[in-house]
Amino acid sequence: MRGMTHIAACLAASIVVAEFLGYLLHRLMHSGWIPWFSTMPALTS
Repeated sequence: MRGMTHIAACLAASIVVAEFLGYLLHRLMHSGWIPWFSTMPALTS
């Protein structure tokens, strides 16, 4: 049972970290701090 709790805690922590880093990347993209990163055209077809 302890192993399952450890796996669940690691999974939850990795999801939280991934969401936080994705949020920071999204904010960076729209902030304009890196011009070539913020002005890339959207891929549309």
